[in-house]
Amino acid sequence: EIRDHVRMVISPFGSHIYQFRSKKELLHAFIDVIKAHRDLYHEKKIRHRDISLRNILLSEDEDQSVESCRPGLLIDLDFAIKMSDISRRSFLTNLRQGTLPFMAAAILMEKKTHDADHDLESFFYAFCWICITREGPGRSRKGFKFERSSLTLWSGEPHDTPHQMGFKKLGTVLSASTFEDTIIADFHPYFDDLR
Repeated sequence: EIRDHVRMVISPFGSHIYQFRSKKELLHAFIDVIKAHRDLYHEKKIRHRDISLRNILLSEDEDQSVESCRPGLLIDLDFAIKMSDISRRSFLTNLRQGTLPFMAAAILMEKKTHDADHDLESFFYAFCWICITREGPGRSRKGFKFERSSLTLWSGEPHDTPHQMGFKKLGTVLSASTFEDTIIADFHPYFDDLR
């Protein structure tokens, strides 16, 4: 497949998901982008295939109050594929697509063709990532050491193959107790009620 490199300069359409103003807004934004994903899949017959924190925005709105919830926006369809194109472009559908730390374990391990349920798994990883790396609305976690966190199990070591990353990731989510002891244990206290 030949891809054209195009650069467009536009004013920002939204804020990064890290700029959420409250847990309520964060949760509503995730609900919005999951609904957008559902609509892409069921109504437009499109698989997104690159769910990551870079592709989730908060729409700008006039109401800047903490009580208001800005809608979540799902962006970046660079890796998206129409389901009608899958058989025609089968050689592309089996390629690993996405942002490694947020990719579904089965995709990293090349066990499956990328489908909607893999994108839903990516939303889950993105949400957990925020709960670990942020300490509240718009604030990075003070003193956070990525290399000492459980997120290294999802992002891999420099020498890890994608298959090894998928295996490690699977190891953190298959068992409820392992998930609680590794990922949930790293949640910042601000997110305690979301555990």
